[in-house]
Amino acid sequence: MSQRTRLFCSKRWNDIPFAHRQVLHEGHCSLIHGHNWDIEVRFSARRTDKNGFVVDFGKLKGMKNYLEKFDHALVLRDDDPLACKLDDSICNLITLPDASSEGLAVHLFGEFNLILESDDELADARSRGVKIVEIVVHEDRKNSARFTI
Repeated sequence: MSQRTRLFCSKRWNDIPFAHRQVLHEGHCSLIHGHNWDIEVRFSARRTDKNGFVVDFGKLKGMKNYLEKFDHALVLRDDDPLACKLDDSICNLITLPDASSEGLAVHLFGEFNLILESDDELADARSRGVKIVEIVVHEDRKNSARFTI
């Protein structure tokens, strides 16, 4: 395999139920509404591990655990006026700079990279130069957003 060749694999977590809203939207998206989201992460490497894997999916527990915090959550923009009116007794509130699918893709790219860089389970992957090259956020079966490097 040449130095320029890269191998890819992806992991997808399905049916993560949470709500969001786009407070500045002029239509229905300004209302709180939910989806069963699918989150997909794509990895690349120049070489595989001893099993022939780009990344061992069984070692992605840190990413899976991170996504569990979104289960039945409400995702709002940091500047959404509703955010300061809610507390943990009412909902599992997550605030982000951008509560859109696109904003979520950017956010997860950053968080998953932190996990890739620090999780002991992924030390071998790091040693082989595994990188996250894409996050795809599937809002439903018809709509998705992707962040790619």
